[in-house]
Amino acid sequence: MRVPHKHMALIREWALDTKKTIQWYCEDQDEWVDCIGDCPNWDTDLQFRCKPDPAKDITTSCKITRCYGAIMWNSTTDHVPYANLKLTFDGATGSLKHAEVLK
Repeated sequence: MRVPHKHMALIREWALDTKKTIQWYCEDQDEWVDCIGDCPNWDTDLQFRCKPDPAKDITTSCKITRCYGAIMWNSTTDHVPYANLKLTFDGATGSLKHAEVLK
């Protein structure tokens, strides 16, 4: 009885959409690396995956009723509402990428 290839499901997924980027896991660097060339080698000793879509940024406009900022003032914290801020956070890291004062 034939045993299916270890990466059969991923090979099939990639064959149906060859625009997807395939990555392999590099243990030495502890990171996923894009496969280079037209076709991954599908080595059974390696782990492969489709490169995930980047996380989308999160943008929010603050309203007085639900969003507060904290201002450090002489080692005390004062909560002040910001009704005119538009904040954009990186979807992957959660860090603030952009802050805009709305008129």
